[in-house]
Amino acid sequence: MEGKACIEHNDAQTIKNEFEGYRILDLVRMTEGLLDFSKICQREVIMANKLTRSLMSGQMILSIMGQFKRGKSSLINTMLGKELLPVGIIPITSVVTRITKADKEDIAYVHYEDTTSKTVPITELSGFISEQENPDNLLGVESVEIKTSGKLLDKGIVVVDTPGVGSIHKHNSKSAYDFIKESDGVIFALSVDSPINEIEITFLKSVREFAGRFYFVVNKIDVITKQDLESYINYCRKLLAGILETTEESINIFPVSAKTAEGVEALEDFILEDCTKKRDEIIEISTKKRLNDIIEHGLTSSKLYWKTTGMANDPFNQRYEILENILKFERSDSEKFIKEEHTKAELAGKVNKIRKAMVDGIEQCFTIKYNYETGNENVVDGDQKATELEIDAYKKSVNAIFKDLEQTLKILIAYRQDDAVVVAKRLRNIHIIRDKLRLIQEIITR
Repeated sequence: MEGKACIEHNDAQTIKNEFEGYRILDLVRMTEGLLDFSKICQREVIMANKLTRSLMSGQMILSIMGQFKRGKSSLINTMLGKELLPVGIIPITSVVTRITKADKEDIAYVHYEDTTSKTVPITELSGFISEQENPDNLLGVESVEIKTSGKLLDKGIVVVDTPGVGSIHKHNSKSAYDFIKESDGVIFALSVDSPINEIEITFLKSVREFAGRFYFVVNKIDVITKQDLESYINYCRKLLAGILETTEESINIFPVSAKTAEGVEALEDFILEDCTKKRDEIIEISTKKRLNDIIEHGLTSSKLYWKTTGMANDPFNQRYEILENILKFERSDSEKFIKEEHTKAELAGKVNKIRKAMVDGIEQCFTIKYNYETGNENVVDGDQKATELEIDAYKKSVNAIFKDLEQTLKILIAYRQDDAVVVAKRLRNIHIIRDKLRLIQEIITR
């Protein structure tokens, strides 16, 4: 028996009937077990395990998302009735901030990227959250957790403030995009002082792939007339329905003013009632979307190992060498590239070019579209010269891409065997597991 891969091969209908009776948590656990074979889908195993833990916590994650300077932090402060989050005229929030129910008094925890944590007074949070006081997240903060009281929090809803996308601070956009897959529901913040733009549309299209419910907030209504507000909301409703591929009637839009608190209570009451009545449904929808994404990634990874395991030595070695050469060339080219001066847009373009080279290389060698994702964020002021911090961020991004492919190449070599019986077993096990993953996927996507 080889890990969790040795699974008795029943016919597809029997397996399908077996899966039909399970809850979504059971299906997530099964997916995690199926992916955890011979350590070739470890990224997907980690994602599935995280989803399992999220479901078992019983919490519902409600994130405030949108472009920078839409008043997200101000809105949360108004909803909670206290000034917990720093706000200002420039882009402020630089790290994900989770707000949960407090057992006693208000308290905050700072969690660092090196896995350490510390308790800090609420009054000192801006030193870790603020872009001004912690520029480009030099302190290496992974996230901040605030424990306090509030109507939504008391019902087990975790409210999350995310960095705004589209500002000159590229790492903020990355943090927001990275958190998309964590959210069950999303409050998407818009503002009357700016029409919905391409950055918001791109971000929203990414969010819709994972969130189970959307609540749209049109902020700053205190600065326009009721007639103009009505026209703006009608415009937004039509556009958002198209983006989400749904009906205009199903779009929940709430005009509010975080400054005066107008409309905020109505927003809270609606969300509270909706999340109380449909909590399980919302969480299940978001879980199914996230699980489908995990399975898609797992199927792609397993297909790569399935093809290479059954490949004869000579063609495998030739294609492996091609990939190695692509990796060496891109690494060398990147090192030359970064020695010259570049604009922000040129750095972002180079990162995506390297990603594409990796994807094209694997597709060329093994006819598989691999899981490198292209960058999503638009670059503001892209014609400006890149700063030292942005150059460092570029280096981290490309090194992560190279490291991922290096790890893949190592596993490809380690997974191969000369023993024909062992190879046949591995091919059979991968085939069985892929069939089961597809059946789970069929159940959760219909």
